Amino acid sequence: MRNFFKDKNTQSTAASAISAGLGMINFAFLTRSVNKEILGEWVFFLAILGLLEMARTGFLGNAFQKLYFDKKSESHKNTVIGSTWKLAAVTNAVVLVSSFLLYILGSLTHPSFSYLHFFWWIPAALIAGQISNVAVWLLSAREKYITVLWILSGIQVVFAFGIYLIAVHILNPDDLIYIFIASQILPGLAITGLGYTGISNWNKGNRKTMKSLFNFGKFTFGTSLGTSLLKSSDTLLLMPFLGPAAVAFYGVPERVIRIIEVPLQGFIAAYFPPMAQANRLKGNAALRNLLLRSMGYLFWLLLFPLALAWIFTPELIKLIAGTGFTDSQEVFKIFILYIILIPFDRLNGMALDILNQPKYNLRKVILMVLVNILGDLIVLLNGGGITGVAYVSIATYFTGILAGFWYLRAFVHVSIIDIFKLGWMQLLKKSRLINMTSLSKKH
Repeated sequence: MRNFFKDKNTQSTAASAISAGLGMINFAFLTRSVNKEILGEWVFFLAILGLLEMARTGFLGNAFQKLYFDKKSESHKNTVIGSTWKLAAVTNAVVLVSSFLLYILGSLTHPSFSYLHFFWWIPAALIAGQISNVAVWLLSAREKYITVLWILSGIQVVFAFGIYLIAVHILNPDDLIYIFIASQILPGLAITGLGYTGISNWNKGNRKTMKSLFNFGKFTFGTSLGTSLLKSSDTLLLMPFLGPAAVAFYGVPERVIRIIEVPLQGFIAAYFPPMAQANRLKGNAALRNLLLRSMGYLFWLLLFPLALAWIFTPELIKLIAGTGFTDSQEVFKIFILYIILIPFDRLNGMALDILNQPKYNLRKVILMVLVNILGDLIVLLNGGGITGVAYVSIATYFTGILAGFWYLRAFVHVSIIDIFKLGWMQLLKKSRLINMTSLSKKH
């Protein structure tokens, strides 16, 4: 058991899971502290912010991870860290100028637009979170996942204190944005003082490395932006069609399902290094075996907890959001179905990247975004509600899985039977049932 908790993949997944759990507690607290309209506006704000943050991670974070490991020397790594900070400063300046121009344009053309102030607060929130983001990228590269956990938890704790001040009427619900920015800045200043951000390497950054970061990041930016649009497009379309209350009803099951989704994403990400190594050392056959086995294993592993979540849906929704969100139960059950599809979609995309076919992965993501947006528009324009929008997610992920398998066919033979067979054997192996069975036969 001690070795289990020392495992880096376990620590990485635990950091994501605990942070998601704390975020869920904060959201549960928030649903009881503000009305549905304010909650819906807050979910809408977070959807836009999350879209941009994921795009930034795709552009800067992935490029940082790639270049950081290109060479083993500390001088090279310090140069990459300093160059990442400088490129981050440039992107922040671009975001600020763009937001200012959009604000001016919006003020002149649509002065009565209700969310015009978002053009100020979203870049402010992005810049406030920059310190923590770079620190998490750096510490993750160094496999310091316990420290990552402390940073992510610190952000959630500061935000929780702010929600408490709203609940006891010391602050107003309109102060949520100030609380959020403070929850980013205060831990950011603390970790800077502790030396976790690597900003001391600023002067070691150079234009050549910044250019390398940019050239790599521009390719992963599109995929990350598309993936983020998959998550946020539902919310972005629900707001103009059905209003903030509908966004709140849709946002509650989304937040509940994140308790499962966030650690699952971390678990899936841990498969990238062994899959890449298997392909590099042993070729496509080894990659195929690990890919199919991983897909099947995660399917069987998820089946039981998701079945429990399905059975206890009313209790889960009531626990998280109270009695006012019973209409969210059917949406939550639909999300359970799409969660079980995620490993198939993510892993076939990962395999395409490992096979040096990122263009196919990008095409797959673009196709999924189009299916999701067009599907949502068809539902909403024909008088559908949040349940119909949720069903579109199932069609979207089925599209991604089929497209991924179609693009993989030239490199890896995918067999549905092998996926479930190899996955089941892996589950038995992990649970040591195979060893127990073999021992019983010997006796």
